[in-house]
Amino acid sequence: MNRPEIIAALRGAIAILEAGEKLVARPVLERRPAEPPATDAERMTFRQAKVRFVDHGTSKAGKPWARLTTVFADSDGEQVVEKWPAFDEAVIDAVQLIAPGDEVAIRARPTRGRDGEQSWVLLHVELVKRAEAKPVARVDDEIPF
Repeated sequence: MNRPEIIAALRGAIAILEAGEKLVARPVLERRPAEPPATDAERMTFRQAKVRFVDHGTSKAGKPWARLTTVFADSDGEQVVEKWPAFDEAVIDAVQLIAPGDEVAIRARPTRGRDGEQSWVLLHVELVKRAEAKPVARVDDEIPF
C-alpha cells in the first residue's frame, strides 16, 4: 500500500466509526452452570495404584475369581492398601497378566455385601506401567550342580 491508499483506508474507517456502524459482532460467551462436585463414591470409582499382590482361582461352585491388592499414597502421604475382587471373566484374564510392582488404572463399582457394608468390584483393569525387571546376579565362577 502506498501513502494515498493508507489515508483513504483510514478515512473510510473513521467514517464508519462516526456513523456508529458495527463491522464485527462481539463473540457471545456461553455460560454453563457449574457441575456439582463429585461424591466420594464417584471419586473412588477410578484409581491409579501400584500392585502389591495378585491372586486368582475358582470358587467351590466352580466360578472363577481374581483379586488385586494395591497400594497408593493418599492426600496426606500415607500409604493405603486396598483389595479389589473381580468376578467378570474378561477382568480376571486382565488381572492374570498383571504382576506385583506394576502400576495399573482401576475402574470399580460399589456393591453391598451380605453384611450390608459397602465394597468394590473391579470393572476394568488397565496396565499403566510394567515393573522394571530386576537383574539376576550371575557369578561365572559357580559350579552348576
